[in-house]
Amino acid sequence: MNNKDIFEKFYAYLIVEKNYSENTVISYKKDLKAFNEYLSDFNISILKVEKNDIKIYVSNLYELTYSKYTISHNISVLKSFYNFLILNQLTDFNPTTNITYPKLDKKLPNFLYQSEIKIVFDSIDQEKELGHRNYVMLLLLYSTGLRVGELISLNVSDFGGKTI
Repeated sequence: MNNKDIFEKFYAYLIVEKNYSENTVISYKKDLKAFNEYLSDFNISILKVEKNDIKIYVSNLYELTYSKYTISHNISVLKSFYNFLILNQLTDFNPTTNITYPKLDKKLPNFLYQSEIKIVFDSIDQEKELGHRNYVMLLLLYSTGLRVGELISLNVSDFGGKTI
């Protein structure tokens, strides 16, 4: 099986088995293409990669001043790819074992000052049905600390009400 066939089988696995989004698969393709080009420059087969090859590749990403997030994503892609190869018995060695992710910087959350919150609440026209709904949703977010994802997954029945 040649590299192109292996990659196509892996992308199909991401779509069918893992149910990854199109954008995620595109991202994986981009990272694996760059990795494959790197290997081609050194005449290394994708199935014959050694742990040291992975370490040098990751070091190369640092030298190219990729962000820690990008490097972490690349490592994750390679780990997934080589786990797939082992799962499908295309290789019996995973060169990504014990490859560590870079320590990611912690970001402080964004916040609004109380005066800014007041401006947001005052800008909502509560006379309209959607305006009233939006006001209540913002009030719920602000007063409880819910995340947006948690808010949008709420149902009327979560509050003891009857659904229509």
